[in-house]
This record gives sequence, C-alpha cells and structure tokens, in this order.
Amino acid sequence: MSSIQSSDGLSTSTAGKRKLNLLRAVMFGVGAMLAFTSTEAMAQNVRNTTGLRRAGPVDPVTHFPLWYEDTTGLRLRPCVDPARCFFVPPNASLPASYPTNWPVEVFYWGMDSVATGVGRGRMLFSAALEGSYLNGVVRAGEEVVFTRIRIRVTGVNAASIFRVVHPYGADTVVSSGQGVINFTRDIGLALGGFNQALSGDVGPFLLPSGTPTPPAPGSYLSDGVALVNVTGSPFGTNFVRIEGNGIGFVFPANINPNPALGPDPNQVFDVVDFTDFTIQGNVATDAGITFESASITRKSDKNSVDVWARSGSGQLLQAQVDGNLWVDMTELGSTGQYYARVELYTNGPQPQTVTLRNLADTLLPPLQAPLGKDVVT
Repeated sequence: MSSIQSSDGLSTSTAGKRKLNLLRAVMFGVGAMLAFTSTEAMAQNVRNTTGLRRAGPVDPVTHFPLWYEDTTGLRLRPCVDPARCFFVPPNASLPASYPTNWPVEVFYWGMDSVATGVGRGRMLFSAALEGSYLNGVVRAGEEVVFTRIRIRVTGVNAASIFRVVHPYGADTVVSSGQGVINFTRDIGLALGGFNQALSGDVGPFLLPSGTPTPPAPGSYLSDGVALVNVTGSPFGTNFVRIEGNGIGFVFPANINPNPALGPDPNQVFDVVDFTDFTIQGNVATDAGITFESASITRKSDKNSVDVWARSGSGQLLQAQVDGNLWVDMTELGSTGQYYARVELYTNGPQPQTVTLRNLADTLLPPLQAPLGKDVVT
C-alpha cells in the first residue's frame, strides 16, 4: 500500500506504521501547530462535553496523568508502543526514553478516518485525547493534555457550507475559495491543570466493533493501522457524514443514497458517509495514587492523622504513618476520593510522614509524602 500525497498535504494511505505516524505528525499538527488553526466559520454545532470522568495521578517520570477515565469507567494510559500506537520517538532506532528520546505528542486515545475521492478529493477526520507541550518542545512544566477534533477535506466546491456529523457531535464549516475545509478544535491547551480536557469533545472512548467489554487491563484497542468499524458514540453516530452541495461527486464511492438526508431532498449527491477508522489506545493497569492532604490531631494519650487521597474508583488504598500499621482507606461514594484515620495510640513526637499504597496496583511503588503542620489539639 503506497502513500498518496496531494498538493494540499493530505495523505490517504500509508505503507506501514512509520509512514502512518509521520502522516499523523503532519495532519495533527505537532508542536507549533497546537494553537487553534481553523480558518472556517462554524455554526449550529452539536458538541459532546461530558464523555470523560477524571484524570489520574501524575506520573512522576513523564509528568503526564497516568490515565484518563471515561464515563463507562474505561481508563486509558499513554499509548507508547510504536508498533501499535501513534508514537514516534525522535530516534526511532532507539528505545523511547523520557526526556532524551521522547516525542512532543503522546496519545491516550486516537482515531482517524482517511479517504481518497475524485481528482483532488481527500478527506481526513481525526479525534484524539493527546498529551503534548505548550511550546512544542519536550520540557518539564509545559505539559498539556487536550482533546482534538480535526476535519480536513480538499477538492470540494469553493466557499460553500458543509455539515459534518461525526461520533462526537456535528460541525458546520465553510470551504475556502480554493475548495478546502480545514477545521480544528483543541480544548485543554492552557497550562494549569489536566482537567481542562474533561470538558472537551472526546469521550467516551470509541472501541472497535466486537471489542470485549470491558477491555482487559494492559490490552490495546487496536494496532493503529487496521481499518475497523467503531462503537460507543454518545449520539449513536459511529461514522463521519459530510452533507453539502456536490460532495457526492467528489466521493462517489461513499454516497449515502437516502434522499431524506442532506440539504436537498431531490438529489442524492449531497451526502457521503465514511465508516472505516484506524484507532489506538492502551488500557491502564495501575490506577496510582494522588496524596491530597492530611491533618494531625494530638491528644494527651494519642496522636491520630486524617488522610485524604485520590485514585480510580473501586481501588484498594491503604495509609501508613511513620512506619506503623497499614490502615484501609474508604472511598467516598464512587468519587475516587479516599479517606482514612490512622490512630497512633501514643503521645510521642509529632508524626512526620504518610505512606500510601494501592493493593490493586502491580507496577507502581507506594507513594510517600511529608506531613505538614496542620495540627488540631
């Protein structure tokens, strides 16, 4: 399978993982392309903004969240296997390592649909939850995680209105004078917190049709290359549909013949559907722990420490103070917030250190944090 490149930079197929990753580097816009780059008008949009539930604890090595969880409870971690993910280290001949051989974009989840039409007709639809760096350089402290919806089409009627229905909503766009649709919406690009992406377009994570539910921890949703149908759209639109005058003449193989669809009920050349996607994602294994706070209560006969932490819902967290016995933590509802009171039964020196562990984790070590001076007597 060879790579086809148009004068507008829109590729339609690749010959292997490396070329696919290079294609994504162009199409997704790495580094300096992180800013909102759409030149199209947008109106009458339908957006999905409640598909993600929470971001996980921050990885102390990469400084990105260990995972993102959608509203179905599926947690995906950064997908960093070049053979199965849209992940391209600067030196592909060496193992990936942070920060010396680490790319400027890392995907938690990603999906593409690419098609070739007649003449200059090319179509790319991309949806992703992506980690990157604010200034396009791998640098600690500049990490951002954002959702992306990208629609790029060439060879269509110039200065025309098109409506694009996709798994996460619908967008109305206007082609340029050269007959190009070039629309991107990124949400979560500002520094200051990884929760901004929770109000983005992506989520719940779409899965290849036939995927066991839930997917097994550590498994990959797909290989990032195979063409698959998908399931899980919050709107039931597990496809990309473009509606607009003459679009069927550009993509005749994708015409939807239903005359009730599209702007003109008297003709069938104004609606095309695309149902083949490449998809990537890696199911998280460890949920990790975030230490939130602790307060010390000192009495004449004993000390106690109230400890709060966060993790994924349904985890088995324990807390320990100054090497004493482990105490089970209790989740507050299904919020992912946990609490424990550690009784020390001594009026000795003020406690110094709290240690947290998740018995459900298999890879991450316990988390240790110093206790502050929040003392209640």
